[in-house]
Amino acid sequence: MDLSQCIDYALVHHTDVLSAHIDEEIALQNVRKVASSGYPQINVYGTFDDNIKIPLVALPAIFFDRTAPADAIVPVRFGVQYSSSAYAQLDQIIYMGSYWVGLKASKVSRVYYCQSSQQVIENTIYNVSRSYFQYLVSVQKVEVQKSNLEKSQNLFKIVDLQFKNDVATKADRDRVFVDYNNQLTELKSLQRSVKASLNQLKFQIGMPVSEPVEITSVNADTTTLFQLEELPDKPNYWRRADYKLMQTQRELGALQVKQYTSEYQPQLTAFGKYQYQSFSEEFNLWKTEWFNSQVVGLRLTVPVFSGFKRSSQVQQYKLELKKTEINISRLEQQINIELSNAVDDFNTSVDNIRLAGENIKLAQLVYDSEILSYKEGVGAYSDFLNATNSLKVAQVNYITSLFNAYLARLELAKSQGRINEVIKWIGK
Repeated sequence: MDLSQCIDYALVHHTDVLSAHIDEEIALQNVRKVASSGYPQINVYGTFDDNIKIPLVALPAIFFDRTAPADAIVPVRFGVQYSSSAYAQLDQIIYMGSYWVGLKASKVSRVYYCQSSQQVIENTIYNVSRSYFQYLVSVQKVEVQKSNLEKSQNLFKIVDLQFKNDVATKADRDRVFVDYNNQLTELKSLQRSVKASLNQLKFQIGMPVSEPVEITSVNADTTTLFQLEELPDKPNYWRRADYKLMQTQRELGALQVKQYTSEYQPQLTAFGKYQYQSFSEEFNLWKTEWFNSQVVGLRLTVPVFSGFKRSSQVQQYKLELKKTEINISRLEQQINIELSNAVDDFNTSVDNIRLAGENIKLAQLVYDSEILSYKEGVGAYSDFLNATNSLKVAQVNYITSLFNAYLARLELAKSQGRINEVIKWIGK
């Protein structure tokens, strides 16, 4: 797998990406839920009452006996023991300001989650690319160490032969052998680092650690990597996912203020009801007569006083909106600093890798000269050892500089909001 394939795999299998897509679906369902409250609401109800003891109603006795005292009352039972009803009711919003604001807020909320999902994707690309480069650097270190180990092994054979011919001393032979063992130990350590880097890469792309995979290197030509297009005078903030999220958050805050403000407005709803009722002294619902009734009407609700609850909510969200605007201003400053630092780091890393490349060439020339002198018996072992160490340092510095250059390019792309274009400049 190359870098492009690693990223594609991560965008399908990484748990963060999968969770982000689920959040998008949840936001979509929330839009539908909010919208559904504006559709006609139809419900069917049924009731059955067993009036075990029918309540009494006090009536003036004069209703039944004109000669009764004026203050006399007669308790009368109204109703029957069994009563049933079944009815369907329809409610429809005609005007409710908070509904339309809430519907718009739910749609903006869905945009927010889509942008959040894009941010997760960009972070995943960044993390995968970083782990990918870390793995490549580990592999390169192993290859360099293998070469150094082979040189040390060949040198030991030469010194061992010289020792047998009484040309080299036992101390010379032992020093070379110790160096060979050190090289072997370092190789094993680097090989363990390769395995750890590969496991980290698997984790970043969402691949099981036990699954075998072969990682291929990027294009060895780093010309594209070192080419930096001319940057605009002012950063394009809207390329950044975090900036778009903050702007959407501000829009949501403004809608929350508008939603609570709209609750001061009257609300008008229409309703209709169709009902059947039955009454009986015996428990027999099917043989009793059922009476139907119908009603339609309008319901007007005018908010008058809520104990300052709505006012407090409006002020609360206005303050939250001000905080968001302050955070946006701060984020713009942060983006300016990140981009400036990223450009400086990238230019520095490019200079470092060029210098490191030149140092390797010089160190190799010195090494070739010293090993030739040592083989011919005219050079000191200490001079050869210094040349060997200088070459190793130069090789490690080059690999480290290359890794830092990759990271600096990643950071620059991230600060520009162009991390999705990582494949264009890194090659395949």
